[in-house]
Amino acid sequence: MKLDCNYPVQVLINVSQHNFRKAVDRNLLKRRMRETYRKNKHQLYEPLTLNKKQYALSLVYIGKNIANYQDIETIIITIIQRLIKEYEKNIG
Repeated sequence: MKLDCNYPVQVLINVSQHNFRKAVDRNLLKRRMRETYRKNKHQLYEPLTLNKKQYALSLVYIGKNIANYQDIETIIITIIQRLIKEYEKNIG
């Protein structure tokens, strides 16, 4: 799969209709996840851009309750840090 050169990471965000029947709830969670990723993606972009690597990333919300923004932010930052650590381990 060829990704756009200007963006080293493409992200898919998914919230299950099975767990959240109302579109309003799914959209709220997707907005929170997108915003958190948008604010923190620079951490992931730096090492990938330097080495001209590209990733396709899927974030799937599997919880049963609507999480607040701070909880989602903490989890997505942790995910980004883990990805960076794995990437550096594999190139080094």
